[in-house]
Amino acid sequence: VQGTAAPTKNKLPTLISAMETTGAKALEEFADSIKNDPDKEYNMPKDGTVHELTSNAILFLQQLLDFQETAAAMLASQVLGDTYNIPLEPRVSDSSTLSHSSEFSRKLLSTYVCEVLGNLQGNLLSKCRVYEDPALGCIFLLNNYNYTLKALQRSELLQLVEVTQPNLERTYEELIDSQLQSYRRSWMKVLESISDRNMPVLTPGTKLKDKERQVIKDRFKGFNEGLEELCRVQKCWAVPERELRERLRQEGKKMLLNSYLGIFSPRYGSVPFTKNPGKYVRFRSEQVAEMIDRLFDTSA
Repeated sequence: VQGTAAPTKNKLPTLISAMETTGAKALEEFADSIKNDPDKEYNMPKDGTVHELTSNAILFLQQLLDFQETAAAMLASQVLGDTYNIPLEPRVSDSSTLSHSSEFSRKLLSTYVCEVLGNLQGNLLSKCRVYEDPALGCIFLLNNYNYTLKALQRSELLQLVEVTQPNLERTYEELIDSQLQSYRRSWMKVLESISDRNMPVLTPGTKLKDKERQVIKDRFKGFNEGLEELCRVQKCWAVPERELRERLRQEGKKMLLNSYLGIFSPRYGSVPFTKNPGKYVRFRSEQVAEMIDRLFDTSA
């Protein structure tokens, strides 16, 4: 500012303050846009993949890391206006000192990033209800939560958010575990068909009654049709991240292979309940595993 007239120099603090206020407003508008993004069917990925809102939000936050001092100065102007509820220490209670407080700046940025992530999580929960199939809603949340967690872990964002929310990483892991638990329910119909509930008691040397043979036939038929339908539907769902995709497949294998091939098929498939066993006992362990390995693979 050398050579600048004194009246112009005197205007600079006001100009800088106005720019900081404008920047802070833009940051808040972005946070609000994440919160209020419409949850309409046309705006949703049909295969449950990561939503554009998530990738855009994470990209914005990652880019914000390159301008931490500037962003902190913008947010500081709003702190002094009581927008953020962060206690001001006496030694950093004026604007000039506040701007140079590294610790305080990180608190401000951490609070803002957590606000955006909280808005994103709330919006995603609302969006997942658009799906008619609850299991696809679970896949959608799994993809988006997992994408967010991995992005935090790969960058400085995780260290930044932990300034004010030290357990955020664990929170996302719990969100993912919760959705995995909910997703497992999509397999319940298939598993119920091969449970021991209401199955005939097999006594060696005793001939099966017609009703008992029909029960066994119906159960095998229910399993075959249920497995084929589930695999047909979920094969078209997307899980882009390899580790999560494998985790979901292993969950399916563990549930099915243990129940069907470990107990049900050996126990009931070997009794003479039909003259055409190949019509009902259709799947071997390798076939079931191969079918599950094609889940979430839109290229298969």
